[in-house]
Order: sequence, then structure tokens, then C-alpha cells
Amino acid sequence: MLRATTERNGSAVIVCVGGEVDASNEAEWQRLLTNMAVTAVAPGPFVVDVSDLDFIGASAYAMLAHEAQRCQHRGVRVCLVSTRPETTRAVAACGLAQLLRVETMLEAAMSQLTGDVR
Repeated sequence: MLRATTERNGSAVIVCVGGEVDASNEAEWQRLLTNMAVTAVAPGPFVVDVSDLDFIGASAYAMLAHEAQRCQHRGVRVCLVSTRPETTRAVAACGLAQLLRVETMLEAAMSQLTGDVR
């Protein structure tokens, strides 16, 4: 089961997800990403916090990469938030590190992507 909360803060859009993303709910995951990514306004950011996911399948990373590319073309910065080292390893292994920045805390993602110095 996939759970999500969304928040808009100025030009930033934050999506916090929990549960699992696998073959049974890929369409729901794709709709969530697409619908929320299009609401982010340049410079963004569009932040996807996957810290509460128990499982994220490889195809879910591909969908994230696709939305990150679309956001990049619109000038919106994208970041993943995860406390799990396997998320960073998966992003790197899939060759997505240049496209998907990974931070361990939501506050860090927001300050890095908005240029705030705290």
C-alpha cells in the first residue's frame, strides 16, 4: 500500500510517501509523481521524501528519473529525501545521481535547493 501527503510552500512542492512502491501500485505512483511535479514552479524545488517507504522497486526509480528530467526542462530542481543508504546506492547504481540529488533530511533538501544558508 502506498501512502502520500503533499504540501506546497511557495514554489516548492513536497511529497512524503510511505508504504511500498512495487508492481501492484506503479500506476498510482506514476500519477502521484506526475500530478505533483507539474505543480512545482521554477525554481522549485520538487522534493520527494521516501524515508517512510519500506520498499521501492527499480521501476519506481525510473519513474522518478523521468519526472526529474521533465522538471529539469522547466527549471525545477528535484531532490529525494531518504535516511536509508540503499536509496543513495540505488540512485548511483542506476546512473541517476546527476539527476536525483539525495539528502537525509527534508530541511537539508529545502535549504540546498533553495540556496538558503542556515
